[in-house]
Amino acid sequence: MNASEILRGYAAPLNPGGDASLYGPPPWHFRGRMLTLFLRADPQAIAAHVPAPLAPYTKPYVRVSTYEMVCDYGLGADFAVRRPELAHFCETGVSLFVEHGGLLGNYCAFIWCDGDAEISVGREMYGWPQMLGKMWLTRPPYGRTWQPGDEIASLVSRAGRTILETLATVERDGDLALDLPPFLDFYTMTVLPSPERAETERRIVRTRMQEVRQDGMWSGRASAKFHAPELAWLRDAEVLGARTNLVSWAKPYGTVIHREVNPVR
Repeated sequence: MNASEILRGYAAPLNPGGDASLYGPPPWHFRGRMLTLFLRADPQAIAAHVPAPLAPYTKPYVRVSTYEMVCDYGLGADFAVRRPELAHFCETGVSLFVEHGGLLGNYCAFIWCDGDAEISVGREMYGWPQMLGKMWLTRPPYGRTWQPGDEIASLVSRAGRTILETLATVERDGDLALDLPPFLDFYTMTVLPSPERAETERRIVRTRMQEVRQDGMWSGRASAKFHAPELAWLRDAEVLGARTNLVSWAKPYGTVIHREVNPVR
């Protein structure tokens, strides 16, 4: 019996017991809470970050979301309970609203995360461009829910440098009235360098989330500061407002809707 027959598991690292993989197969189950800011940005700047064959949504809006989550990583409900040091993570994403073939969705342009399994599956499989970072999100007041006047802050850093900061003030129960695509269809792009030559394979993946729930929603006014050079184009964007809510969903396998190979440039 050779090594390929002995080694087991879904993703690297593999071992004879099949229990060393960093993550398991979909569906992955997520639950937690989030703070989202919505911005109106320069349409040309948005278009410059949207890869073909996706097209920017007619409204030049950007979504900046910080999550505090628990995930089973496809390893089962017991894993999420018994391995909290691995199942708990935080991440912050900058997403653009796009469409393809008449289907509206979210395209994640930048994202930072503090969990290795989430980073690995994002970059290897789906195409979320996750990078290692640290982030903090204000938790609800002790002993009660949010109420008007409460403030919620988030801070994101990477390698000791601040990426972005947000501050929201709760004003009302319920969502903002922005008429945007729902938290359902997500577009991502894997960029896989070739180990043989100076080229990369790009894959655009569409994933439709399942069992989506958003509860305990509050909204209000907000402000943001963008420090990272890759986010400089957002510094003059208009902040339309913010919302905070509980959220849960299941992430299944996605669909590759486009694939191309490009020389490195």
